[in-house]
Amino acid sequence: MRLQWEKKSNTCPGVHCVNDAYTWHDARENFIPAVNDASPDGVLSTGLGGHRDWRLPTIDELRSILLAPHPCGPSACIDPIFGPTAASFYWSSSTFASNPADAWEVEFEIGGVLNADKGFRDHVRAVRDVR
Repeated sequence: MRLQWEKKSNTCPGVHCVNDAYTWHDARENFIPAVNDASPDGVLSTGLGGHRDWRLPTIDELRSILLAPHPCGPSACIDPIFGPTAASFYWSSSTFASNPADAWEVEFEIGGVLNADKGFRDHVRAVRDVR
């Protein structure tokens, strides 16, 4: 399956702001509905790029866009085609099996993959399946 990734922006504030960080739960309950353009009553409208099926990526999907699993210097370990990326931690949708209070994340400064408490505030990038 091919994936389409949200492109972040330096336009802040805004739902696609590269600087915004969320708890894991806020990413799922607030960020993703905003990307899908959900109204407060749950009725969906247009969504990013006309699509309403955006979601958080799995850890394998998020890991797949790393450029290299080593320090990348002053910029993030990700192709610039994805738009600006904070050289920081990004949440996946994947819960850490050994401790359900944690989730997997990718650290785009050094190219690492690790788990962290879902209450931490980290960055997010939405993804969708392209059929």
